[in-house]
Amino acid sequence: LEYTRMAAQRMHRWDKTAKVSSEMEDLIRDLPPQIWLVITEAWCGDAAQTIPYMNKLSEINPGIQLRMILRDENLEIMDQYLTNGARSIPKLIALSPGLKKEYFTWGPKPQFLLDRQRAYKLDPQGLSSKEFTEGTHLWYARDKNQSLEKELMDRIKEAFIL
Repeated sequence: LEYTRMAAQRMHRWDKTAKVSSEMEDLIRDLPPQIWLVITEAWCGDAAQTIPYMNKLSEINPGIQLRMILRDENLEIMDQYLTNGARSIPKLIALSPGLKKEYFTWGPKPQFLLDRQRAYKLDPQGLSSKEFTEGTHLWYARDKNQSLEKELMDRIKEAFIL
């Protein structure tokens, strides 16, 4: 319950402060209609840091329908989008309106944090789990969704620009 409260606070803060670059706005505005399905859970710290930005992007283009489903209630879908064998969230899946084509996926967090997490699991270097998590959220605050924007921009360009 406490993780859910913290996630709600983070989402509310990012909803007020997240900024989309003009380059990303132009890219999003020109996309064809699609569904952005996000697999998530209310307690997920990474979701709290990234979903408000995804929402801002979907608001730029009325053809983008942002939909969320809960991981634990949709394991058959989640299991199609594992990250190194794990049910890591959030996971964004961009789909055609008829759900016949998958355009791209992203998640569960920016590559820097995936690499940081991998290194921590190999050698925590004396950091407690709590300290590691606090460092992750500090990174998100300093990064201001710039890494997320770049990664999404790269995937969108790969999917829609030849």
